[in-house]
Amino acid sequence: MFKVSRKVQDLFNTPVPHELWHYTTVDGLKGIVSSGKVWATEARFTSDPTEYFFLRDVAIEFLNAKQQKQRLESVGLDANALLELMDIHYEKGVLSPGFADVFIASFSAAEDLKSQWVDYGMAYRGVSIAFDLRQARPPNELDSSVTLAPCVYKKNRQEELVREPVERFLEPVDRLQDLNDRNYAIKRTWPIVESIWPNAGAAPFIPIPSSAQICESLLQGAKDMSRELFVLASHFKNPKFEEEHEWRLVLPRSKMKNNPQLPIKYRDDCWAGEQVKKPYVELELKLPNTDHLPIVRVMTGPRCDAAEVKAILQTSGYGVPVCPSQVPVR
Repeated sequence: MFKVSRKVQDLFNTPVPHELWHYTTVDGLKGIVSSGKVWATEARFTSDPTEYFFLRDVAIEFLNAKQQKQRLESVGLDANALLELMDIHYEKGVLSPGFADVFIASFSAAEDLKSQWVDYGMAYRGVSIAFDLRQARPPNELDSSVTLAPCVYKKNRQEELVREPVERFLEPVDRLQDLNDRNYAIKRTWPIVESIWPNAGAAPFIPIPSSAQICESLLQGAKDMSRELFVLASHFKNPKFEEEHEWRLVLPRSKMKNNPQLPIKYRDDCWAGEQVKKPYVELELKLPNTDHLPIVRVMTGPRCDAAEVKAILQTSGYGVPVCPSQVPVR
């Protein structure tokens, strides 16, 4: 993965918990243990309508702040025009659907959460599978764009993470302002220098970049910013989802490259009130040199048949503990 800001890198290096839970149906459990794979759904087809675009709103709000506008206007730049760059990158650039598919496999640090049983556990009749995914994150030296990290819900934390790539975008603006300030200081002080030293010569003004150079620098800064926001986008969630404590294994798949080892599949599903072909990929999560997934234990939902779950696990060779949910339901 290309170089990202320190705080963004820290997010992607957050220590992975010993257990991350995946809520699913009993049929889902059968499919997972028999195939050794977990489905990852394309980001734009999740149940959250603000998915993937929530970060854009955070970034635009930061760029649109009075302080940032003043920085831009102080060097004669149109703040509103620069704000449009964000939309352009979402429509046609790195953050657009035409650039890459982004597939997400969701897990939770919350082992027994009522809302998860309702949404993904077939009305309390499903299971929650505890995975040990500490070996699932690609090492940094592999330079992979795959990330395994928690979602960010708190507004101040989101703004903190957005600030670094946005500041990188604004670096050319600050450099230009610095040059202007230094030249202004020279203009004010040079008459005094000449009065002291008549042979001082011409004032040593610092050359100001041309409009074309400034534009090129800003466009490059916008490109770098959008690429960093791209890797953050799938980990930003609306604060209303905070109780889920979601962790995501995110796999961007470039539309410019063919990847026969990870083909995109489609399943019929209801999304946004319509029947659609929902794209997904199957992620191989088996441990090295084994046919087994890193399953630590399995929790049965409040209305799930534990005997059936134990039989499925035993048939597939998983001798892991099976424990019941403690969520009380009628």
